[in-house]
Amino acid sequence: MLSPAAGEVVILEIPLDGDVPGDANLADNERRRLSRMRSEAKRREFIVSRDAMRRALGQLLGRSASEVAIELGEHGKPEVCGADFHFNLSHSGDRAVLALSREGPIGIDIEAMAPRRPFARLARRFFAASEIEWFEEYGEDDRREAFYRLWTLKEAYLKAVGTGLSMSSRAFDIRVDGALGELREVPGDLSDRGPWHLETVQLDGAYVVSICTPVGLVSYRRVTLNELGGGSP
Repeated sequence: MLSPAAGEVVILEIPLDGDVPGDANLADNERRRLSRMRSEAKRREFIVSRDAMRRALGQLLGRSASEVAIELGEHGKPEVCGADFHFNLSHSGDRAVLALSREGPIGIDIEAMAPRRPFARLARRFFAASEIEWFEEYGEDDRREAFYRLWTLKEAYLKAVGTGLSMSSRAFDIRVDGALGELREVPGDLSDRGPWHLETVQLDGAYVVSICTPVGLVSYRRVTLNELGGGSP
């Protein structure tokens, strides 16, 4: 069953390399956005992930996917007004993930781990000072995984609080301990939000997924697109 139980986060795994559905489930503004995309890869990523998201939300609301009214919050975070659940979508490479919960807000981030990137330079650009010190303790062979673990934790937090890219990733500090992240410093206007639980979930060797939820939501259940079914009630 797709519907999350109390205290549970359901993570829907969405492959982006399969058949591409039509746009019948998309809203008019999503079709307009799709029409402006020139990259076939981006078009596939958008329509497959949005179609799956709408079918999942439609199941929870008891309505067809095309009837799900999605609005944007102050900083562009999608939400369903009046719904008694929270959701967040992320995609990277040929995979997307959708997080669903009765309690929230929540944030999820997935990253395909590229084998060769200038990780040290990227860390100095996007991480806070203490995070850079933590990252530089790793040897060259382990820096890729360390970078993506912290990066996805920070992105998940930004998505949970709803600021997105309007807040610098260097404006707050996360201490990483294994799969868990501890939020240590945040800007003053966000200090009254939380407390937060931050955790990394390894899908496979190629992807890293991190989740940010209110403390108490520590039960995760993964479901596949096949379990979603057709999506219409």
